[in-house]
Parts: sequence; structure tokens; C-alpha cells
Amino acid sequence: MTDREILNLLSIKQFTELQQSQVMPIILKFGAPWCGPCKAIKPLCDQWFKLTPGFIYIDINIDNDSELFIALKSKKMVKSIPTLLFYSNKVKRDSWYIPDDSVIGGDINQVYAFFDRCNMTTKKF
Repeated sequence: MTDREILNLLSIKQFTELQQSQVMPIILKFGAPWCGPCKAIKPLCDQWFKLTPGFIYIDINIDNDSELFIALKSKKMVKSIPTLLFYSNKVKRDSWYIPDDSVIGGDINQVYAFFDRCNMTTKKF
């Protein structure tokens, strides 16, 4: 995996292994092609990822890859789509599923603020 690759399929095991490797912070996005708010934020998310090195970006289509979505939904970490979750690579976790930050919905301003917080969090370390 390169630091610019967008992952689209990920099992719970692969996700926890990626977290434990602590290579880079992880941004996990859940959405679906039929979801209007998901379509609205996709260009922003893709552009941010292309312009911001040092993050692993995982874009999960819940229709094709539901294992991680169902697991995080059962833990109340995902309530609807789109959802973006941020996992810092500098934090040792007792619970693999609890993110450091998140944003739910298609509000562009909230998504921008989320990405700003992700950048600020990684710069503190």
C-alpha cells in the first residue's frame, strides 16, 4: 500500500491490524452511491486526500463492504451515512472502534472543520 492509495474494501481484522501498525493516521469514510449527501462530499474528500499526505484514506461503500460498517454501527460509532471517522496513529487503544474524531452528514462546512481538526491533531504530536 502506498500513502496515496484509497482503500475501498476492509475487514475488521485488516482494519485493526492497520491501526496497530500505527503507520499513519486513518480517515474512514462510509457512504453509498445512491446517497445524495455522500455524493455531495465525495469530491471534497477525494481532493483533500490527494492534497494532504500522511493519511490512510479508506472509502467504504456500505453496499459492497458491510462487515466493518455493521460492526461500527453495532458499537454506535456510525449512525447514518455519510460518516467520516478519524483514528490517530499516535494513540494506543483499548477499544479498536472508538475514533478520535468524527463527522456525520453531508454538511460541507462540517466536513471542512473535521479535516482541519484531523490536521491539527496530527501536528500536535
